[in-house]
Amino acid sequence: MAQQRNEYFGGPLFGYVQAKSDLLWPLLKDDPRYCFHGRAVGLDGGQAVELTLIVSLAKLVGVALCDFVPTSEADKLQLSLEELGFSTDRMEMWTSGQATIKTAREIIASKSLLASDDIAFVTVDTSSSDLKALDEFTQKHGTSLPMESFIRGTQKPAVCVYARESDGQIFVTAASVGHFHDSHARSDMAYWGMLATREDRRGQGAALLMGAHAVVAMHERHGFKRFFTPIKKGNTGSEHLCRKLGFSKQDSAALIAIDTDVLPKANV
Repeated sequence: MAQQRNEYFGGPLFGYVQAKSDLLWPLLKDDPRYCFHGRAVGLDGGQAVELTLIVSLAKLVGVALCDFVPTSEADKLQLSLEELGFSTDRMEMWTSGQATIKTAREIIASKSLLASDDIAFVTVDTSSSDLKALDEFTQKHGTSLPMESFIRGTQKPAVCVYARESDGQIFVTAASVGHFHDSHARSDMAYWGMLATREDRRGQGAALLMGAHAVVAMHERHGFKRFFTPIKKGNTGSEHLCRKLGFSKQDSAALIAIDTDVLPKANV
């Protein structure tokens, strides 16, 4: 049977990584050590992770993610990857609190966008042109969408919510996608984020509202009780927004290993 066509987002570089991950995921999806929300296949760093697995992922895909690496181990792992010739990046892990879902509902109840604004959710029926517009918007504003089969929710539970003005122009987005294997201890925890706001609409609470909608929809539609997001150290805007939703920084990191010998083949 021919594989169903999948759309990849984020431009040539992210599209290359998504395409490679899409091919690899059917081989790994039944192994709870691996996690994926539609952008790059990763490993759960909350348990002992073999360096060879990170290396293999990075060499096959160009990028390897490792979430929830204890801070006490992150420096050593990052140094080991760099000594092997990988470029690395690092973010801090933030997770939701017990009151996050309640807080998100309160934010939705207390905030409203202008009457001409239109809040929409991505579904299996969302047009390709709308997905293309979302892809272009998120790229322009510092984030990227998961591949089509994930953002539509056909591979894993997912929510992508966005708001448009009366002329149809998108001005804010947020999303959340299932990330861990069903047997994993964090199976009730979803990746949350992909927040993007147009410059002229910042400071109005739009990102907070969309983020709240993503939390509530993932809980009510798919039963998720917990959420996580990686934040680059020093990104005070994201930290401030997350605190408003009851997220807090954890004593763990997200590490990214990048094989620059593989990614240039994407012709970027």
